[in-house]
Amino acid sequence: MYPKHIKAIIVSEFSSHTLCYTDGSKSGTRTGYAFSINGVITQHRLRNSASIFLAEPLVIYSCLSHLSLLPPPHKVLLFSDSLSSLQAMQDPHSPNPIVQRILTLLPSHFVLVLTFMHLSLDPRAHQSP
Repeated sequence: MYPKHIKAIIVSEFSSHTLCYTDGSKSGTRTGYAFSINGVITQHRLRNSASIFLAEPLVIYSCLSHLSLLPPPHKVLLFSDSLSSLQAMQDPHSPNPIVQRILTLLPSHFVLVLTFMHLSLDPRAHQSP
């Protein structure tokens, strides 16, 4: 799907939702994550030994934790490129402690729409050549 079509769907169907994008990253030995809430980007570097499998659910948790500090109600459209994290969040008995923290936040704080798509928080990645 083209970015302009996605944007049209977001505007027409989710105009009352807070837009959030999350992305964990590992490059060489460096690991980190970033999330965007309505265009405001927050970045965090993790220890070098951290895996991408830690970064991806941790960024979702960090984004939701940040949102939980804002006044309710929270209607959130969250975009993630981590299908494994989104799938783990569907399991209420997930052994992953970060997923359990996410699940603890969800029922009481959010009306959440989770969306999987390959994305980058770097605006240059979405520009046409």
